[in-house]
Amino acid sequence: MNKTNFFKVMFFAAIVALAACSNVNEPEPEPEPKVEIGDGTKAKPYTVTEVIALNPQSTTEAVKTAVWIKGYIVGYYNSTLNPAVVEAVAPFTDDVNVMIAEKASETDKSKMVSVQLPSGAVRTALGLKTTPANFGKLILLYGDIMKYNTYPGLKNTVGYWFVETNTGLEPVDNSNAIFSETFAVSQGSFTIKDVTLPDGGTSVWKWDTNKYIKASAFIGGSAKASECWLISPAINLTGKSSAMLSFEHTGKFFTANKLTEQVLLVSTDYTAGLPSTATWTTITIPTWPSGSDWTFVNSGDISLSTVLGQANVRIAFKFTSTTAGSATWEIKNVLVK
Repeated sequence: MNKTNFFKVMFFAAIVALAACSNVNEPEPEPEPKVEIGDGTKAKPYTVTEVIALNPQSTTEAVKTAVWIKGYIVGYYNSTLNPAVVEAVAPFTDDVNVMIAEKASETDKSKMVSVQLPSGAVRTALGLKTTPANFGKLILLYGDIMKYNTYPGLKNTVGYWFVETNTGLEPVDNSNAIFSETFAVSQGSFTIKDVTLPDGGTSVWKWDTNKYIKASAFIGGSAKASECWLISPAINLTGKSSAMLSFEHTGKFFTANKLTEQVLLVSTDYTAGLPSTATWTTITIPTWPSGSDWTFVNSGDISLSTVLGQANVRIAFKFTSTTAGSATWEIKNVLVK
């Protein structure tokens, strides 16, 4: 082999050896981190960052409805101060909202979402004034994404789930409902029939902006005599082998005559006008609120077996009172399934 060929061979060998060493020492590129994107389900809830990115502008029109979001409870929004503050240390001022963030230690308000806690089970379970130990807990919340307390927020909150303990409150599933009315936005298709108006009053049953319908005949500091009915639209139970009614209710100032003054009834021949034009049957309500606070409780399942097969089933909430006493009765989430 001449010198020229020898050097060519050696040069080629050196190149091969260098390439081999380079391949051995060069690390494999790391895979791109997988970014989970929420879809609003309980399995993939929206993160606080995703809620903020949705940029809700309306306090009444949701950008997403009936979705789960996830975050750490980091405080209470106190709007009574000027300027308003996010309280992050107990004692907290109230139970009506919580602020959540992606980190339990977050203090930057621009990285927070404000969550409405409506009266009832959600507020009772989550409110920081009553339960300051909730501060810092990771939680899932179910409701409608819209603007709340000037922040990207969650309103109409009806479900929650503590991640660490795997406990909470699932939202009511109305997907297979025969009939439902939440009273979240109005009295819906229910009809109000005043049989006896209280002295000085214009109505007894009234829809409330706190998303329920309520009855009371306590006017001007005293109880008044009244009789007023809240009647559902026709519910078609033809072809149904079973039907169960339930609703949530609360109230205070019930008298000793509660079971005859606040009554649930059903009819198959009511069409319009005064309730006395039809035949009504009283139905027992299994579970009543304590009467000592405003906590909503579920009525329990109420069988409608006696009216199965009927196309014109109406349910009615009858409220009466006397000058000796008037209760306040609040109702929401009426469901037949």
